[in-house]
Amino acid sequence: MCHIVPYSVRILFYTRFQTSDQGEWSNVTHLAQGHSVSALVVDDVLENRDVLSHLLTDIGVDVRLAESGQQALDLIKESVPDIVLLDIRMPGMDGPEVAEHIWEMLGREALKIVAVSASPLEHEQQEILEKGFDDFVPKPFRTEQVYGCLAKHLNVEFEYAEEPAKERAEQSLDFSEITLPKDLHTKLLEAAELYSVTELEGYFNDVAQLGEEHQKLAEYLRDLRQKHDIDGIIDIIQNLPKE
Repeated sequence: MCHIVPYSVRILFYTRFQTSDQGEWSNVTHLAQGHSVSALVVDDVLENRDVLSHLLTDIGVDVRLAESGQQALDLIKESVPDIVLLDIRMPGMDGPEVAEHIWEMLGREALKIVAVSASPLEHEQQEILEKGFDDFVPKPFRTEQVYGCLAKHLNVEFEYAEEPAKERAEQSLDFSEITLPKDLHTKLLEAAELYSVTELEGYFNDVAQLGEEHQKLAEYLRDLRQKHDIDGIIDIIQNLPKE
């Protein structure tokens, strides 16, 4: 189990975890020594499970996945995680119903339950929190929200890269001489903006096949992805010339 501060008052943390330095979260490389987290990601959409799984497993979080509310409850009966990242809108049993079943089984202090939703409306987010969820993480997922949520509610600490991956890439490679086919450029940018990790990896392979300099570009883009610096990837792609 992770290191958790004594819990006496349930705090409804509204919408996004605030941090003065978003780059700090982009440089997270792993949970700090002595810290561990087990998480259950519940979402009926494969892409959403994939993105959250990558964000968490990359830093050493033990992740299990569920594609339905019933599957989530079955997994929790087997082993209680530290935190559940629970999609609000799912067919069959929705997020609030799943949360109620978890609370009935374990009580409200046994684990943290974080609501996940694409809803951009503040009043809907507030309604979700008022149902008793510990926090709310919006889609598309961003490192400062996901890692910030772990830090706030599970009191975990992290190891950080010494230098932002984006700066290393720009210092080591001159992007001005590299062009991309228009179609590949568009697909890369769309995948990055949607935080579609699986699609990004496939497009990086396509970039690498274009030549030696493109292989270097693909390597650096992967480095950014591994450091969760999606904004850095977007910046680089936007500035690449198109054929």
